[in-house]
Amino acid sequence: MTALKLLWRQFSSERWPALLLALSVLILAALTTATPRLMANLDDRQLTQTLSGLSALQGDVAGTWAQNTMNSPVAGLQEPWEPHREALETLRGAQPEPLRSLLAAPQFMAEVPADLTVVPPTATGYFEARFLFFVDPDLAGHAELVAGSWPSPRPTTKGPEGATPTGPQGVAALAEVAERLGWEIGEQINESVTLSGTFRPLDEGDTRWEHIPYARTIVEQQDANLGTRLVTGLFLPQSYLSSGIPVEKLGPGVTETLTMHAWFGVDTAGLADVDVSELRSQLTGLLAQRYAVLTADPESDDPSPTQFRLESELGQALTSVAAQQDVTRAAVAVAAVGPLAVGLALLVLAAQLVIERRRGAVELVTARGVSWHQLRSLLSLEGLLLGVPAAVLGHLLAAAVTPGGSSPWSWAGTLLIGAAAAPALSWAARHIGPASIRADLTLRPGRWRVVAEVLTVIAGAAGLWALLSRGDTPTEGLDLLATATPVLLTGAACLLALRLYPLPLRVAARWLRPGRGVAGFLGSVRAHRDPAGGLTPVFTVVLGTTIAVLSATLLGSVIAGTERATWEANGSSVHISGPRITDEMLADLQRVDGVLAVARIHDAGSNHRLSQGGETRVRLWLAEPAVEDAYAASPFGSALPARLFAGEGAPGIVLGDSVPVQAGGARLEGIGGVTVLDALPAPPGVRTGKAWAMMSAERWAEAQPLPPATLALVSLAPGTDSRVARARIGEVVGNARITVADEELSAIRETPTVSGLTTTFAALTAATAALLTLTLLGSQLMATRARTRLGAVLRTLGMGRRELRALTAWETAPSALLGLLLGVGVGIALAALLLATLDFRSLTGGSQPPPLHLDPALLGGVGALLTLTVAVAIAATAWLVGRTNLAQELRIGEER
Repeated sequence: MTALKLLWRQFSSERWPALLLALSVLILAALTTATPRLMANLDDRQLTQTLSGLSALQGDVAGTWAQNTMNSPVAGLQEPWEPHREALETLRGAQPEPLRSLLAAPQFMAEVPADLTVVPPTATGYFEARFLFFVDPDLAGHAELVAGSWPSPRPTTKGPEGATPTGPQGVAALAEVAERLGWEIGEQINESVTLSGTFRPLDEGDTRWEHIPYARTIVEQQDANLGTRLVTGLFLPQSYLSSGIPVEKLGPGVTETLTMHAWFGVDTAGLADVDVSELRSQLTGLLAQRYAVLTADPESDDPSPTQFRLESELGQALTSVAAQQDVTRAAVAVAAVGPLAVGLALLVLAAQLVIERRRGAVELVTARGVSWHQLRSLLSLEGLLLGVPAAVLGHLLAAAVTPGGSSPWSWAGTLLIGAAAAPALSWAARHIGPASIRADLTLRPGRWRVVAEVLTVIAGAAGLWALLSRGDTPTEGLDLLATATPVLLTGAACLLALRLYPLPLRVAARWLRPGRGVAGFLGSVRAHRDPAGGLTPVFTVVLGTTIAVLSATLLGSVIAGTERATWEANGSSVHISGPRITDEMLADLQRVDGVLAVARIHDAGSNHRLSQGGETRVRLWLAEPAVEDAYAASPFGSALPARLFAGEGAPGIVLGDSVPVQAGGARLEGIGGVTVLDALPAPPGVRTGKAWAMMSAERWAEAQPLPPATLALVSLAPGTDSRVARARIGEVVGNARITVADEELSAIRETPTVSGLTTTFAALTAATAALLTLTLLGSQLMATRARTRLGAVLRTLGMGRRELRALTAWETAPSALLGLLLGVGVGIALAALLLATLDFRSLTGGSQPPPLHLDPALLGGVGALLTLTVAVAIAATAWLVGRTNLAQELRIGEER
């Protein structure tokens, strides 16, 4: 008989243990494939969201330089912008990946410093119109011509002093500008400028218009004495850059020097598997050098071209993203340890189950002369045939259901997991022999086991000490210390459980011995003397519960911290900032349906002297007493002391916690004596900066005039439709920035941090529950034959099926309950440790680290899932035992 025929016969005789082994390999391969893909996808989503949230002025890589039209290096060229475009395209192409893909194609704009002012007709409603001149070489490609034509070069004649204009210069203007000023095509704006065409942007949301704001918007400036001034832009032809015409002839106040603007937009479409730290280093190198505005000709004797430097706030955003990714990677890496460890335990247990179910056949072939080397070779071959295809299938399934790409290294890990089934089967056959030994007689630890346990505890304690004592030292990349320490501490907790779990069994056996229940007594004794599956069930329950509870607690704390940060930023139901909020606006806001309170906060300036022994300068904010009612809309209430708005005694004042002034008396410039009441991180809804102070606006008004208020907090009644209230408030305050807390909280749930972590933790918890179920069932099936024989004997002695099922439940329930309770406690403790040692502020956006938050829904859901998992495993095992065929077992026993 060939080896393959022998393997097929063994597989066909009892297939389900081998299929369980293949299933464990499949799940392990799927986990090791899906987890890195989920982490990479979460990283990419965080990066894309952060970069997409930047304005063009913040994120784009831009530079400026001065260029004289009378001495232009591109003078006389029909396409004067192409040399600049080629130079920056060359610069972009020279950058390494991923920076090169992040930078979009270069764009340009030239600004002509001007002060061209005209007096429009009275019917327009403007007392004055002021125009700025721009040159946009790509305007025709991003705007729609409404009327007329795009401006063309100004007609000139050549003379001894150069080109002399012979007619007015045509310009293009926004169609809305022409409509408001009553212009027609050909309108003579002044003696040097005429309107040749009007346009409107094709896409007003295009970020390029942030660099050229007057190409899509009109600014109306209010003058208390004269009325409204209109400020907008007029666009010259792109050939103006090389015309050589003195721009001073364009209009009064115009100089000959253009301010050239060039920028690379940020293209996030192709971002995938980006190393943010590497990208940040590449960007730093790009911004550290100076570049020529034109590509130098090595054979030319012309002087070196003008050089300029690129600038961007993108580096700060990348630093923030890197910090977010470091924290999420550490959290996900710790969470992934649970299902991976349980999966490995299931793999070992499944291998043992295969050998246990074939014990008779294996002992028979060894008795007939098969050597141990041959036996293990056959088992290893079977492991490869079962494991490798299962691992490949698991990899493909994970790749199909999770976003992201795969690297060649992921396939290497998959094949390694598939090959692990071979040594697992070979190792499981090491103790095959004719004698059976009670497990409790072999539980005395050997020397190497004691050494391993001691080293694990020492390593966990050392990691805990190092983690707590390192302070705020930043880390680059995955925080190995923060990742390894919870794993080591979880291992120590598992060892503690393995040492403790016999204790409740002994207590139960002693309590049940006097006759309180033979099923409970026999079950607890069997669980102690000969636990099914050895120590694996206790280990897996503790480990799986710890990591699942840790994940749920971290997720709940991050969500709660993000919500708290949102309320800190918003202050109340509605946050208004921007224009001056007058008394009339305040009265109109208070009349809006659903508004409970409106409080204005005045900015009194940032250079107020505060004295208490020494002197310090603070930015002073003045809050109206209604701010207490506005803060009441927040679930976190107000941190301001009630005495701040007291009308008697020295005015109270609250300081930022970084101001070096103690509680008690002090002197404030412009007020005199004040009482320092408290120090706070920041008042909700106010961007204070570091050195700040806040006092009552009414007490300030007793000594000084109140400055204008540009910030207000609005509290809405419960049940008010925030969208309707926002629209009505917008009608009152006009051009203001309005944020609604409900909308911000809804947006939080869609952010990559919350949604990505929720998806990842939910997938890992579900995998843990599935693996835990299989592990508990497999461990109980290890003792099926012995339990069935015992059940047949007990049935003949009068024990009923119900009592037999209770006996089986008693074998598993005490140790499983201990594992669940210990896992919950350790999981919460480890979550508190990570919250205290990792900077989760990068995820929440708050000024303070998020506190430990035990979310009842999340923890209750995880606890219910794990309890249900254990209960299903126990119930399934008890049900199988209750179906014992008494006659068949007794007949087989006689045949033995």
